[in-house]
Amino acid sequence: MSARRLEDLRSGYPADATLQNLLTVLSGQLQLCARLPVYEWEAATDSHEESAAAFRGLAVAEQAHIDDLLRALEHHLATVRRRAAQEQGAAPRPEEFPMTRQVESNGGT
Repeated sequence: MSARRLEDLRSGYPADATLQNLLTVLSGQLQLCARLPVYEWEAATDSHEESAAAFRGLAVAEQAHIDDLLRALEHHLATVRRRAAQEQGAAPRPEEFPMTRQVESNGGT
């Protein structure tokens, strides 16, 4: 997604419900991941080590979810662009899909 903001993507594809849903979930996940280290620190400061460990584990799991969402978002955008290019009779350039290439070069992970 490089320097694009989530709002820029939303406004660029206003009728795409799937894109809107991906961006809404991604936004929520990012906000949660930003708060989890604070929750972990507060629990540890209050001597609630089990809770701190739970927040730490949740942060790892949520990061994996974010990675999955980013791959789904990149795939979705690539599909939408490819369809638009086909409708216009032009082939999309590979450099338009940098994350897709990166995911493919990493074996899909």
